[in-house]
Amino acid sequence: MTETREQRRTRVLQEVLPLYKFAGLQVDELADGARCSVPLSRENTNHVGIMHAGILFTLAEATSAIAISVNKDLARHIVIAKHVQISFRRPATTRVHATAMMTPEKAVDVVEAMATDPKHAFDIEVSLSDDSEKVVAEGVCTFVLRPPPPKDA
Repeated sequence: MTETREQRRTRVLQEVLPLYKFAGLQVDELADGARCSVPLSRENTNHVGIMHAGILFTLAEATSAIAISVNKDLARHIVIAKHVQISFRRPATTRVHATAMMTPEKAVDVVEAMATDPKHAFDIEVSLSDDSEKVVAEGVCTFVLRPPPPKDA
């Protein structure tokens, strides 16, 4: 059976970043951004049985970074989180799905801004919802991009 693009991205991320494997982070959709999810599991819950805030934070930041990394104009860069702001809206008691967008137009804006300011920081909004599509958290992740290391390094 052939892996889908999303399955391959999930596998590679879980190999490179063991926290994603521990949390059960899955890449569900890659388009003009990313949609990822984590299950409600014993490992992901807090002392009162709801999704742990740290797991929600991880899901928000990861989904935003993945949204950037799948854009063809930005994929070769190293994605670095500079700041993350998250607001928790309601307890998460089911699998949580995060959505972050990186449209081609936004990518062009980022590339153009980086041409004059290599340390240009930009924001990606992310929304986290439960299985009933109720928003459980919202965030804004600020990123900077760095050039990739030389191929012979």
